[in-house]
Amino acid sequence: MTEQEQLTIELPFGYQSKDGALHKRVVFGKRPTGEDLVRLTSDRQSEVNTQFQLLFQRTSIVEFGSLMKRGMSVPLTTLLALNRADRDALAETHAEFLQTTLEGRSTEALSESAFRLAFGLEVGGEVFDVVEFGNLPTGADEVRIDKSQTGSWHRGLLMLEAQIVKLSQSEGSAVNNGVEMETMLRADWFDLEAMNEGAQAWMNSFRTKTKRVANANS
Repeated sequence: MTEQEQLTIELPFGYQSKDGALHKRVVFGKRPTGEDLVRLTSDRQSEVNTQFQLLFQRTSIVEFGSLMKRGMSVPLTTLLALNRADRDALAETHAEFLQTTLEGRSTEALSESAFRLAFGLEVGGEVFDVVEFGNLPTGADEVRIDKSQTGSWHRGLLMLEAQIVKLSQSEGSAVNNGVEMETMLRADWFDLEAMNEGAQAWMNSFRTKTKRVANANS
């Protein structure tokens, strides 16, 4: 992500480290991915709502004063030490960053089972922005998923992987059968949220087609 796509905020109060330095400058510069969400919801600290929100915001933070070393995340304890005014400012700026970096992209239902993504899924150098659902997991499939998942988003990605039958392009002819977890882990969180909603809408479509049979004794 370029510097122009980053969003910087000066916290009203900031965090004072043990050496007495005050850290107020926070830079958001990375959109959350499937891998971030799996790691977040596999962390038991995320079971507390306030901590979940801060951990989610942390996925996008690339700089916090001079606290962060290259490749490292700002400690959750640092974010928890911020007062309410700073945390509100952090949340508002993160939401603005996520909206701004969408750059006008959106998702769209193309049919009951096909959905267009905002960013798309990359496979073998090709970007596929249309996903199609077509597999209905059995109870045995879901038990297997339940036993192998490590958090709510890991389960969600495993369920999506089990239900997606095809990736294609809204402006192109490339097609990919199914999807692998590695691809889902690289996907943008916005597309993953859309796929979850799409999968639910697809499942709901069967409910509208269900016919109730009257009791023969009535």
